[in-house]
Amino acid sequence: MQDYCLATDEPIGIPRATTDNVGISITWEPEYDSFVGQSGIEEYDRADEKWVSEQLEQGNPWAWCIICVKATYRDVLEGTDYLGGCSYGSERDFIEGGDYYPNMVANAIAEINEQIEILEGGE
Repeated sequence: MQDYCLATDEPIGIPRATTDNVGISITWEPEYDSFVGQSGIEEYDRADEKWVSEQLEQGNPWAWCIICVKATYRDVLEGTDYLGGCSYGSERDFIEGGDYYPNMVANAIAEINEQIEILEGGE
């Protein structure tokens, strides 16, 4: 539970993490689940499998990976969110390619704010 200053109605305690006060990093890890047959539709799978195989052979780790988005608050608290089975042309494609990136940032920040609540004695 957040306490408030009676004079200003401002929150007292540790400021909450937001997109404005955290550092964000994105990393990839190898995906160990196979990319073969992921959609269940053979004609799509063949084209996707060919693309992923070619990209991996050319050294593109984003072609089939697990993505980790990490938020860091005041160099002390961290929140992370992971997404497996990812297939992108690049890190930029991941960031600009839909809702996954902003949702993962929000989840990582929410994890930090849960830690702040615990530090303040909340549950």
